[in-house]
Amino acid sequence: MHTRQNEQPELPSLAVEIDDKTLRQLIPLVMDNPQEPRVNARHLHQFLQVGKDFSTWINDRIKRYGFACGKDFVKTEDLSSPVSGSAKARPQIVIEYWLSVGMAKELSMVERNAQGTRARRYFISCEEELKRRSAAPVLDMSYPLVLAKCYVVSSDN
Repeated sequence: MHTRQNEQPELPSLAVEIDDKTLRQLIPLVMDNPQEPRVNARHLHQFLQVGKDFSTWINDRIKRYGFACGKDFVKTEDLSSPVSGSAKARPQIVIEYWLSVGMAKELSMVERNAQGTRARRYFISCEEELKRRSAAPVLDMSYPLVLAKCYVVSSDN
């Protein structure tokens, strides 16, 4: 189930129990900055099966819960691909909201439905995994290479 960044993945039937692997495909974390992974709000909206249209839902939630642009989410503008064969086949500007994991978790919680509970648990496990990864020591392998380059340069003289 591979999707481009803006495409919404297809949801499985509600009768199917959703595991973490499936959730990772339905609500993937974007790791452009490993310190601040982001979640596409459209994917979360679709997964939560909210009754409102996306733009009304996200704007209402931002206002109601006091989320801050630049801290809890970032907005981007993308051009949508026109539907081929359509009479109105022209690209349109689509506003994307990229949520922090904390904001995505809170939005999942306030939906108060089974999908929200699943998503909230998934985001908690994502946070735990990110904490484990950040706590693991990372070796800087560039340092021996720098030393080796300095040695080669100085021995040529």
